Amino acid sequence: MASDVDRKHRSVLIPGGTPLLWALLLVLFLHTIQLLFAGHAISISRLFTAAVPVIAAICVLWRSRLLEARERVSWRWMALALLLWALGQVVETLMPGAAAASNLSVDASDLFYLSAALPVLLAVSNTAENEAVPGVLYLNLVQFGLAVLLIYYRVFRVPQSNSMASSVMLAIYAWECVFLVLASTLRLFCWISREERKRMKWMVVTVWSYAPIEFGMDYATAHWHLRTGTLLDLLWSLPFAFAGWRALSIPVDASRTEKNILSPRTARLLQSLCPMLVTIALFVLAAMLLGSHPLLARYSILGLLVLQGLHAGVVQMNYHSGQQLLLEREQRLEEENAGLLHLSHIDPLTGVANRRGFSEALEDTWAHSVREQCPVSLLMIDLDWFKAVNDRHGHTYGDECLASVARILLLQGARAGDYLARYGGEEFVLLLPDTDLEGARIVAERMHRAVGMASIVNLDSPYAKRLTVSIGVATMTPVAGVASGMLLEAADQALYEAKRGGRNRVCWQELPEIPLSVAR
Repeated sequence: MASDVDRKHRSVLIPGGTPLLWALLLVLFLHTIQLLFAGHAISISRLFTAAVPVIAAICVLWRSRLLEARERVSWRWMALALLLWALGQVVETLMPGAAAASNLSVDASDLFYLSAALPVLLAVSNTAENEAVPGVLYLNLVQFGLAVLLIYYRVFRVPQSNSMASSVMLAIYAWECVFLVLASTLRLFCWISREERKRMKWMVVTVWSYAPIEFGMDYATAHWHLRTGTLLDLLWSLPFAFAGWRALSIPVDASRTEKNILSPRTARLLQSLCPMLVTIALFVLAAMLLGSHPLLARYSILGLLVLQGLHAGVVQMNYHSGQQLLLEREQRLEEENAGLLHLSHIDPLTGVANRRGFSEALEDTWAHSVREQCPVSLLMIDLDWFKAVNDRHGHTYGDECLASVARILLLQGARAGDYLARYGGEEFVLLLPDTDLEGARIVAERMHRAVGMASIVNLDSPYAKRLTVSIGVATMTPVAGVASGMLLEAADQALYEAKRGGRNRVCWQELPEIPLSVAR
């Protein structure tokens, strides 16, 4: 009992995740040792800090390979964000005199730090439905490239003093964190799969844990002149370590649907608005350049409008393609169902209708005859001494005889609208709508002669060793309240009279006291 509880609460890693988790823990341990005993080695501390998001990115990529294609893109965007942040840390390590706990001066590392927010925003803004569309991925890559260009111009090509640059960078990082927190929290309320829901929870916790660290380290650096090389450096690694661990420990769920917190209409509205988050961020970046680089800013805004239109067009085309594919599949399914329904009404041995098909046809014909007050006739046909055929000649020959008789009956009696069926065993029925007793008797006699003239061998038959049939004919003009079973009973009674009279004949009789005529 205790072991079951332990297994329930123990975190289970995805396949192959154990070495990555140990690597993550090892880096954190070594970094702690380094800070305790060699805190002055600032470069080593920064490299340890950079190693944690690198390993976390590998953990994220490792998880993504276990998912469906449509679920992988957002995880890979997050992996790119982690790698860009780690690259910024490496670049900052190479910068001379970079000893502050948080870099508020303008240098090359800022390009990577700020660019790292873009993949996070793309991962937040894209839904599982859009991620699978190749055109959307290409448009996102174009937006990413445009964003990097705008960040480069804002960071390096706008003239400003060092103090102004520090204030601007502090504001940019703060608003960046606020925007990511709000965007990721918004996306927490709209998802279409369990994997997407788990990913959004993972992203929210990661972003919310990173934001206060960014704010705190920036504030401490700006106001208290906090330096790197202390145990506080480990704070940078905490959100990334969490991200790597959870990427390995969250169970992979292939379920496609999940009930959303919001109503379907509200969730769909939020999902359609999410791609605009990236556009809004890029509009803000472009607006920040209107004063210093107006031409670039205007062309960027125009390009964003075009990209947004293309994005909507690609999604709309994908939607219509999906709808068309769905309609084609529904049509194909209907055709297949119709084919299966047809097969379910066919006797596989003889190729004529089976008893189920006959029953439905009889009810339809009966209802029509009640409405139109027209006669309906039924022939019940039985192969004489057929048990002896199977006993003497074998069942294979008996099956051949049944198929041959079915072909003869079709050729001799089936008009358009008539319905021939194998009723069971060696019995056939022929339903004749709008046919009176005289017409039904003529059809029955023609069938009887045709089977006899086919010279199908039956050594136990007293009639020239040929296979013969007995036919009972019944005709009735149905009225409301009278069941179709009465017609069946009358035809069966007529068939019984034919057999009792020596077989190889057609029988009918008339019953004037009820609206039914029975051929004898």
